[in-house]
This record gives sequence, C-alpha cells and structure tokens, in this order.
Amino acid sequence: MKLSKKTLAIILSAIMIQSAVVTSAISVSAEDEVDTTGVVAEIPDDDLSYDDPVIIPDEQLYKDWSFILTDAGAMITRYVGNENDVEIPAYINEVPVIAIGNNAFRDKITMKSVLIPDSVVTIGNNAFRNCIALENMAGGQGVTTIGNRAFENCKSLQSFVLMFDLSEVGIAAFKGCSQLRDIMLYKVKEVKPYTFIGCDSLTYVNSVETVKVGEFAFYGCEELTSVTIIAGENIDEVMTIDPMAFGKCTSLQYVSFHWADKVEVRPSAFFDCKSLETVYYSGSYERWNESVHIAPIGNRYLLAATVQYYDMNVAELDETETEMLTGETVQLTYHSAPYAEQKDSLNIVSWTSSDPEIATVDENGNVTAKSEGVAQIKLISSSSHFTNYESYCMVIVKQSADSVELNKTAVNVGVGQKYTLKATVSPSQASQTVKWSTSDKKLATVDENGVVTAKRTGTVTITATTENGKTATCKVVVKKAPESIALNKTELTLRAKTTYTFKKTITPTNSATSYKWESSNPDVAKVYSNGKIVTLQPGTTVITVTTHNGKSASCTVTVE
Repeated sequence: MKLSKKTLAIILSAIMIQSAVVTSAISVSAEDEVDTTGVVAEIPDDDLSYDDPVIIPDEQLYKDWSFILTDAGAMITRYVGNENDVEIPAYINEVPVIAIGNNAFRDKITMKSVLIPDSVVTIGNNAFRNCIALENMAGGQGVTTIGNRAFENCKSLQSFVLMFDLSEVGIAAFKGCSQLRDIMLYKVKEVKPYTFIGCDSLTYVNSVETVKVGEFAFYGCEELTSVTIIAGENIDEVMTIDPMAFGKCTSLQYVSFHWADKVEVRPSAFFDCKSLETVYYSGSYERWNESVHIAPIGNRYLLAATVQYYDMNVAELDETETEMLTGETVQLTYHSAPYAEQKDSLNIVSWTSSDPEIATVDENGNVTAKSEGVAQIKLISSSSHFTNYESYCMVIVKQSADSVELNKTAVNVGVGQKYTLKATVSPSQASQTVKWSTSDKKLATVDENGVVTAKRTGTVTITATTENGKTATCKVVVKKAPESIALNKTELTLRAKTTYTFKKTITPTNSATSYKWESSNPDVAKVYSNGKIVTLQPGTTVITVTTHNGKSASCTVTVE
C-alpha cells in the first residue's frame, strides 16, 4: 500500500473530525499500574573510540570534502570546510555522491543548514551528531537509510520531513533533538529503540508502513499529543509496541492504530500517559476484541481510553510516482484502503492536477502529459467516516523524441567483427535512450549499447527505436573475414619530422574488416588509424596493422 506524504499529514486531522462513530471504554484499576522507579534508558553507544585517530584507506580530497570511491559511487568521509550553510556536491569528479559516511559532519557546531543531493542513499552512523546549530535540512529525496545516532543532539533542528524512500532509521538517530516538533515516517517498518528519546518539543507523529515501535523510542516526549501508526503494505504482520516505547509521554491524548490485522501492545508501552483520551482503530468492535491485545501491566491509561472504530474504505492510488513522455496518456489506477476487495463501494469525489500545463487529468484518471516538468495528480475520495481523503501521484514528464539518427546508414563488416553504432535523439533534451534490434540474429546481433557483432555473410538491418517509437536504421552488409593482409612496404627509411601513409591490401578483396595500427616505438614514430605515420626522432620502430580476426602485416621503419 503506497501513501503520499500529504495523505499522511491529513490522516490524523481527518480522524479527529469524524462523527457517528462507535465508542467503548475499558475500566482498569490502579493495581494495573507498575512501579518504574529507577528505570533508566540505557542507550548503547557504537562509537566509543571516536576520539582515537582514524585512518581511512584510499581517502582522497576534493575541495572541502574527503571521500572514498566505492563500486556504486563516492562516499563523503569528512567535511573539512567551515561554512555555516553547506551544500553537499552531487558529483565528485563526475562520480555520483551516494553516501555520507560515519562521523562526516560530527561536531560541526556552527553549521546551520545543509543541502543533501538526491543521489545520496545512505547517511552513516553519527553523521551529524552534535551539530548543535543545525536548523535546516533540505533535499535528500533518495535517502533510504539513516544510521545510528545520525542526528543525535542536533538541538536546533525544528522540522524534519523524512525522505520519501526512507526505509531504515537507526538507534537513537534523533536522540536529544529538543526542538524537533513533528515527525513523518514513511516506509520505516521498524522505529528502532531510543530513536526520538529526548525530543522534548515533539508534538505529533505519523508513521506509515510501520509494524514495530522499539523500546524507549519516544520515551519522555512530554509535548507529544498525538500518534498515528499505519501498517500500510505490512497489513498482515503484527503491529508491536515495545515496553516504554511511549513511556512518560504525559501529554499524549490520541493514539491511532490503522490497517493492521493484529496489534500487540507490550507491558508499560504507554506508561504514565495520563492524558490519553482516545484510541482510534480502523476496524469493527469485533475485530478490536479479536485482534488487539494490550498488556494490562503499565498500560493503565491506554486501557482506560475511549476506543473509536472506523470502517476506512477510501481510495489509494496504486502508484505514488510515474514517468511519462509529452503527448502520452496513461490511466492511473487505485484500490480500496485497506481492503482491496471493497473497491466497488468507493466514492470518488474528484481528480485534479497541480499544473495542467504540464499534465492534465480527466474524471476517469486519464493523465495526459503536456510539457516537460513535474505535476502532482490528486485523487479525492470519501467514505462514511472520511471526508475528502486525498491520495497523490507525482507525474514526471519528459520531452518525447521528434526523431533519431544513426552515425551510419550503411556499413560493411567482416564475419566476427564488432562495430558500434551511435544514435542521436532530437531534440537534445529528450531522453537519449534507444532500444536496439536486428532483423536477423543469425547474421548479426546488436546489444543495448549499439554494438553490432557480425555472425554470417548476408545483409541485415539494425534499428534504433526511441521511447516513443521513432526509428532509424542502418544497413549492415556482412562479408567474409580477410584471410591475409599485406602492406606496400616491409622496410622503409625516412627522415625525422616527416610523414608517410601506408597502403594495405586484404585477401580476398571482397572481404571486410576493421584495422588496428601500432608502433613498437612511438617515441620514434607515431601511427594513426588511417595508416599515416609521423616520424619524430632517429631510431627504429616496427609499424604493424592487424585485422579484427588477427591477420597482420608489418614494416620496419628506420628514422635518420
């Protein structure tokens, strides 16, 4: 199940304004409370040796950045500059930056803002730890993993909308971010232990596709008033809230459990949440009694809260992002959330586009790409307990191709020879990606890079096709490979600073090949691809020409 960010943001408010709900309350006694005197949140530190000198093999320097190269790209290992507003480069020496390494910005106490390129997928352990002046984070839409203690003690960080593709947040990642006010998690299946402990200003949490909240994850967040947890695509798994996950959240009033077949609240998960008033649950009274288990020890106030039940039958788009070409029309599809089999009873209110000049949408969800850019398609649906529920799909429109040309329209090659065709798509801003095909694989094949390999004698057509169906062709005549090759000279004497062009003959004359020229001593004479040599200084060199199938001929050149 895929949810847009804005959808997540409105879920809680949508729940809070509903009417005509079924409610119930469970009475408990004071005996169900538990004594937690002396309870201490012991947080493991995986970097006790940080003060020791660290030597990183193969570390290089680029401007203010230390980095290492990996198979996938560059990883920033250290920022050595002193700017307060930092922009991490997307590329270093034309290599994409894909990771921010452990401790890369640690203790940069004057840094106020950082822009993370979308090429980055990983933020390492302790990466921004103790950046106490850091206020703003931007970019980073490609990040999938945030390491342990990555933003610990970033006391000035007030708002952090976590990346859309983020799937893992490490232990104590935001510990001590005392100004952090709201959190939106998407695709983070498990909120690790201690993740937001000490976030004293945190007021609400939305967490989607989440089925586990670890111990002490939000412990002591005294300003936290509302929490929404949605199982999303993990609907069949048990949603588990570990001990002390929300302990001492004394202002917490509303908790929502959605789209989980089973919910397991462990002892003291909501310890001392004395302001709890309401629990919202997407299901029936019968399903609540059947599927939700709340441990009586330490969850006194959760058990005493009023439970409100909802039949959430709303429309959720199947795709949250799609790419289109100008002129293309695609129909967006949707399903019933959380149970797909209820689609027939959905009430679709409207379809709208954020920018009709880029993409339009009709009443049936048919999207037509108009011009290059990005537009957001919004689907609004309603149910008996949800008014104007919104689901979004980001449409990225790229310029379609007007035409494509090849560097050759006809070429002769020998059996076994490889020849590379190059395609140029117009206009230049259109995707240059083409699909290659051959009219006869027995005669010649072509790979995804346009490399043609001749197999048997005959004539074959190689075709390049753009994403929107524009084509260009090359006629490839496959001939026999040469049986031998000869040069017009086997010995040659020349003066320095002169030129000479060899003539070559292949047998049989109706064969075809490519040629490779080499000089055994390029300091004496250089040779070019057309057989032309340029003499440089006195000495001797051997000039050799070789066909694609290994036949060769040589000439000894003496330079006086």
